[in-house]
Amino acid sequence: MVQIYSVICQNPNAIMGDFNILIGAKPEKGYFFSSSGGSVVKSGQKLNGGGEIALPGGKIESGESPLDAANREFLEEAGYDISGVTPQVLKFNDGSTDFYAAYYFVDTNYFSQILYSVSANLGVSMAASYAVKAGIIKNYADISTLYPGACADNELYNFWLLNTIRNQTIIAEMSKSKSTSWYSIIISELYKYSSEEELKLLCDDDADGADLSKS
Repeated sequence: MVQIYSVICQNPNAIMGDFNILIGAKPEKGYFFSSSGGSVVKSGQKLNGGGEIALPGGKIESGESPLDAANREFLEEAGYDISGVTPQVLKFNDGSTDFYAAYYFVDTNYFSQILYSVSANLGVSMAASYAVKAGIIKNYADISTLYPGACADNELYNFWLLNTIRNQTIIAEMSKSKSTSWYSIIISELYKYSSEEELKLLCDDDADGADLSKS
């Protein structure tokens, strides 16, 4: 299945390639998941890329558009409905595999609101994961009752601001790991632009967006 990742972007200075983005990190294990009606795993389930930097995202389901998948994955992993923002969707290829990125450009206030809200949601999710490990929560349905605000999926544990200029070393390090190399490609694409409008010129009107697989 093809993967898509969500990138919340803010261009504070209208300078080429200077973007703030929101990025997270994966825990080594996840303890609750929304798929197949919801499940809890007391011993934890190892996550691909656990312990490393991550963008919210995942598989595009059968019959689902990249845009719908990006909105759904962000809601499941970050607990925030971003569907009110229309992203620019780009298709990439690392030489063997296609993957997508949805770039959501927002203003400073909305960027801060998302960061604050998602950080709070992930904090509640972490508390819920501890309750699963302790055997306090045995059923997925109990999570929303006992820990309102918890994300649907326990696949991120932190969220922070990364700047494409100031944090170039971090972005370069991502390219060295199999688990994070796609994130480096996705973030590095922003170096080519100074605004959403410039990126928009690449994107088709349909949800599939521009194809950068040969660029």
